[in-house]
Amino acid sequence: MRALLSDALRLLNTRYCRAAGVLLAYLLLALLATWPLASHFGSHVIGGSGVDVWDHVWTMNGTKDALLGQGGNPCMRPAAYAPEGLFLYPMNLVNEIISTPLQLVFGLVRTFNLLLLAQLVFAACAVYCLALHVTGDRLSAFVGGVAFAFAPSVLSPLHNGTSAGGNVGWIALYLLVLLRSGALSTRRAAVVGGLLALVTHMCWYYGAFCVLATVLYLAPIALRAGAGARKRQWGGLALLLIVAALLVMPLGVLIKATLVHPDAQNLGGKETFISQALDHEFYASTIRGFFDMSARRPVDGYAHPCYLGLAVLLLAGFGLYRGRRGGATWQQRYWVLLAVVFALLSLGPVLWVEGRAVLLLPYYVAMKWVPFFHYFEFPFRFTVLTNLALAVLAASGLRALLNGRPAWQRMLLAVLVSGVIIAEYLAAIAWPLPSSDARVPHLYAELAALPGEGGVLDLPLDVGTTGRYLYYQVAHKRPVPVGINRLGSKDLESILAPGAGSDPWHW
Repeated sequence: MRALLSDALRLLNTRYCRAAGVLLAYLLLALLATWPLASHFGSHVIGGSGVDVWDHVWTMNGTKDALLGQGGNPCMRPAAYAPEGLFLYPMNLVNEIISTPLQLVFGLVRTFNLLLLAQLVFAACAVYCLALHVTGDRLSAFVGGVAFAFAPSVLSPLHNGTSAGGNVGWIALYLLVLLRSGALSTRRAAVVGGLLALVTHMCWYYGAFCVLATVLYLAPIALRAGAGARKRQWGGLALLLIVAALLVMPLGVLIKATLVHPDAQNLGGKETFISQALDHEFYASTIRGFFDMSARRPVDGYAHPCYLGLAVLLLAGFGLYRGRRGGATWQQRYWVLLAVVFALLSLGPVLWVEGRAVLLLPYYVAMKWVPFFHYFEFPFRFTVLTNLALAVLAASGLRALLNGRPAWQRMLLAVLVSGVIIAEYLAAIAWPLPSSDARVPHLYAELAALPGEGGVLDLPLDVGTTGRYLYYQVAHKRPVPVGINRLGSKDLESILAPGAGSDPWHW
């Protein structure tokens, strides 16, 4: 019996079993974090009613139809914003391509939910690998994955049903490849640049975050290196950015074309974005929000986006204290720099204190003078890199805490710390997360069987339900007079004007 038990323990300690255990644990935590989604997995989608989730589900279905030759190309949706059609770069093109075969097997709603869970698990696993590279300790790396993948900055977009925000795992994977690349030779720079382009296609502002994170990492190394090494480092950085820019260029062209399309007319311009960011505390993080989980409850579809977690901060601080005693390396200092810079940017253009704007910040200068910077729209999005840096620092702190302890104590501490971290995070985002019924009323399915090419117009059509009506188009497949953005009153007047129902648009 003892021999059998010993063999079983050795089997469980193999690389593959450890990997399976990590995956299973992260999946269970993802199911907990998104609860009650698992209880109605095939009928509901995550996100409150009337928010962006409907646009994301609809565009996923549209990309599938386009790839299967049933709906033009992925960027042109002739059935939306009829009769002009909607030119739209897919919201999450890479995931939508991956989703195509899954939709054929599981259907649209289940596929959307599966990919959402996969994004959370992938984010946790990516940070696990990154923290393992930094710390060399598996239990500490596991806690690092928990500290990032379930942070409010990652889970808060789910309140709004924004699937692109879940692609945070690619940031961690990119930084892992960057750190392991060392001196950027031509081949390595090309590989890292290609991965940067992939991150940008996943979510354009995550790609921008990675560019800044890359400069913060490589520039100090180049400045401290000798003349020859400095030249190679700057050359590698330049090649990395050039490769990424060339691969991202089609994305930039398509986004530019999207912004001049009639569907974008309801979006505000640069001055509108600046005015919103200056006038509303909601658009930015606050210093109080970093430390107080009750500082912001769900507002306008978003949850608390910037709470950092006291347990994570304590572990990160302990790790820095121990690292200072042992002599901190540049990589350790890099995570501190990354956390501070992105926390500052997440505060937005104005420092808000007790609901009052008291000080202009560097974000304001960048938003006013750097082209396209204002399209970040919500400065609190920058918090995600602060959470990533703190997760790595927390893993380093836990490793210092676990050193020299028996195996059972190490495991117990890792489980307890993980529990405290996720309990803090879920309390901050007002868990459980909202979900919305994605079942399409029978009426819309019956419209598909009617003869003719007539479109579908729902009245009254208000801002809160435009996305849902767009989503119903996946059932009836008929043209609708709405796009991703709301239907303007002038557009509605033109549709209802005499003669607007002439062939082939029988409204």
